[in-house]
Amino acid sequence: MERITGTWTKLKDAMNKLIWDLSEFEVASKDGNLLVRCISPKFSESYSVLFSRFLEGALNALGYEFVDGDILKGVLNLRFKESKGG
Repeated sequence: MERITGTWTKLKDAMNKLIWDLSEFEVASKDGNLLVRCISPKFSESYSVLFSRFLEGALNALGYEFVDGDILKGVLNLRFKESKGG
């Protein structure tokens, strides 16, 4: 579990350094799911969708698959689960 926690801390740090307009970026585990919450008032609706797809690909590479989520202008709430093959 420590490796996973370290991975999410690194991801959070990277997002905060790379995406300057982020007000909030959180990764949490709940009921066997990985929850990602991102808030940025400067994100347009189209950029919010684009960024959610980026996160989906990044987490897919780390062994998670997208389950569902809410994508609004400047707000992302995404839920992932560990891939059966991962």
